[in-house]
Amino acid sequence: MNMSGAADVLRKAMKGFGTDEDALIKILAPMGPLEVESVKDAFRQNHKRDLMKDVHSETSGYFRDGLEQSSADRLSKTATPCVRDSRESAPRRSSSMKCS
Repeated sequence: MNMSGAADVLRKAMKGFGTDEDALIKILAPMGPLEVESVKDAFRQNHKRDLMKDVHSETSGYFRDGLEQSSADRLSKTATPCVRDSRESAPRRSSSMKCS
């Protein structure tokens, strides 16, 4: 995926009156952790703006929460290790997040 192009589409979706929520979903939802970081960097370089701040200001409610949780800090959440106790059959994590 061309991250510079994705950043431009995201900016266009949030610029001016109203927000193209479908465009936000189409670009951000399928991205993995490294892609999210790359598009955030491209957005910053191309538009001198913070992608997550723009997403926060242009959206609201559960939609905002979902986009922010799926896009922000994906890399650090992915890197949180799961620990398996030999007496347990399922992995556990010290935080509230579930292991897969």
